Amino acid sequence: MSSGCYFPGPVRALSIPKQGGGERKLGIPTVGDRVAQMVVKMHLEPELEPFFHPDSYGCRLGKSAHDALAQARQRCQKFDWVAVAGGGHQKLANTKALVDSRRPFPPKSNA
Repeated sequence: MSSGCYFPGPVRALSIPKQGGGERKLGIPTVGDRVAQMVVKMHLEPELEPFFHPDSYGCRLGKSAHDALAQARQRCQKFDWVAVAGGGHQKLANTKALVDSRRPFPPKSNA
């Protein structure tokens, strides 16, 4: 790879059905390309890991979605308010409304 003579081969395209109908293309790399990807990952991951925020859970060694949920649950019990961001909307939310599954979130306004 470091010599510059490695070039990934074409991926095999496989059509898989979508849940709502239609299809999407899935690219399947060759075994050699997967080996090359793993070599790069093994060399880059230890160097880049210190730059991640401790609360970053996506695709990180030793962290999972379950860990993220556990951390969110702890914080909801510790604090009364959390900032909710996503989909272009930012707002403060009462954690009791987030935790209580019987109440809709966000609460409906009477206005």
